Amino acid sequence: MSNSFEKLYKEDYAVLFKSINSITVNDPVMKDAFDKFCDIYGYNRSVTIAELLSFNGCDRPKVKDGNVILSYTGNITNSKHIKNALSGLHSLMSLDKGFSLQGIAEQINIDYLQTYNYVILPENKVEKIIKKGAKDNLVFKKMGKINSSNKASINCESGIESIDKSDFDKIDNIVITNFYIEDFVKGYQSACSVKISDCISDNNILRFGIIGAVEKIFARALGVFAASVQYKMPPIKIVFANEDNITVAVPRPNVADGDYFYLLKLRTIENGIPERIHYSQLCYYLTEKKREGIIKDVLPMKENIQSVLKRLQGESLVYEQLSELPENCYGAIVSVPRGESVNGLKLGYFKCK
Repeated sequence: MSNSFEKLYKEDYAVLFKSINSITVNDPVMKDAFDKFCDIYGYNRSVTIAELLSFNGCDRPKVKDGNVILSYTGNITNSKHIKNALSGLHSLMSLDKGFSLQGIAEQINIDYLQTYNYVILPENKVEKIIKKGAKDNLVFKKMGKINSSNKASINCESGIESIDKSDFDKIDNIVITNFYIEDFVKGYQSACSVKISDCISDNNILRFGIIGAVEKIFARALGVFAASVQYKMPPIKIVFANEDNITVAVPRPNVADGDYFYLLKLRTIENGIPERIHYSQLCYYLTEKKREGIIKDVLPMKENIQSVLKRLQGESLVYEQLSELPENCYGAIVSVPRGESVNGLKLGYFKCK
């Protein structure tokens, strides 16, 4: 992809910001999710895919001219922080206001700017959130301001680049039938997998494909929204990819001799959507086991998980497989050190060569 802000968002990412004037959802599961979106945001106008991906567990932040834009690193858990948070540059682009990002030092690169999550606050509340955030292991940095124009301006490596947000093309109408339920479920499961991973580690990313039919991309985004509203998730870090898929990326696990990997299988209901109560129980269980030092790392669910585990072997370790991953299952893959265990299926372990 080009590293130019103007080029990225007018070409590669343009599908995210095209207003869809008429949306018909025939599938009952997806219709319920879209109705919730319209109810929460009070929408009776055109919708963009980026707006579906911008939900932060609360109503959309109310922004005013002169409000400060801050980036942050760390996992937000304070509900007051979440209320003002946005999930990435695409969320800033979805606001009814314009903005300018100055960038700082290493962050003038568009690759950095688009992957950070942001918080928008009045100037007189900035220093307070910076101090409070430090107590929650959150680092806030001033990045720019909201303005009354309809332009998004960013100080990139090549200089100041601007986009007039009203210049994006429009799409007359789309029809979402049950043909797209698989994409919806993938989006839903992927958002849930990010939250599962957040119980164990930081810097987990939703990799969202923007290639393919608009209906497929919309259904995936609607699935992400549905999971976010169901579990009141903090903003998810999202990167966009030139592919027709949606996956989760996590930091590479650090494996040692005697580490076991377990599958903690999660019950699902119709179409593969995680069962709500069991999902909440799993997140609680993971959080507690991590706190106790029993769980080391996490991997997102993949069909080829055994090959992923084998790639962790390195020069001194070898992976011994014990069980096949059951077909059509969903859940969490976690590692535990020698002598520890969790309530799940042993997939395999590492030993010295």
